[in-house]
Amino acid sequence: MLEYHALHKYIMNQYKEKMTNVLLIDEVQMCPQFELAINSIYAKGIYDIYITGSNAFLLSSDLATLFTGRTMEIKVYPFSFKEYLTYYKITDGYDDAFDQYVKTGGMPGAYVYKTENRQYDYVRDVYSTIIIRDLVEKYKIRNKLEFTNISEFMMDNIGNFLSPNNICETLKNNQSEITRKTVSKYIGYLENAFLFGYVTTNS
Repeated sequence: MLEYHALHKYIMNQYKEKMTNVLLIDEVQMCPQFELAINSIYAKGIYDIYITGSNAFLLSSDLATLFTGRTMEIKVYPFSFKEYLTYYKITDGYDDAFDQYVKTGGMPGAYVYKTENRQYDYVRDVYSTIIIRDLVEKYKIRNKLEFTNISEFMMDNIGNFLSPNNICETLKNNQSEITRKTVSKYIGYLENAFLFGYVTTNS
């Protein structure tokens, strides 16, 4: 399945006549040139196709290029606090529940672990995978330390007004020689991978 001809052959062999055929492929980026197989199958009009992948390797902008605009993006976010309450069937004690939600986050995968330490480890692993493996590899980032420092600085300042300028100035005070242009580029990478989102204000 890691070779696109084999992927194409397998999918076509699973097709059933006179039925609705749905194709779901997870971590599709693991198959080099997967788009050739998917485009070929899409052109036949016989499958309802859904593909998923890691944050950094399957960006909507990449898909638009690979499939010449024949895609619809479905963004899947971590649980909101409301969804967290629904998952745990919590109907009172909201203050305590919110404190716990802030600590463990909204990643549903963390909830299979029974202790806080294991949940923290899971969230840390997800973060490290996206930062260290996915983004650094995808964008060929040479200075991993500065990239990580920017991410950690932004996490420490959630809810505060941030800009490439003030991040750059703060890092320079810590003896970094990073430029505003590089900071802006790195922020874009982090946003593209859904590690951060920006909020606008009219005030």
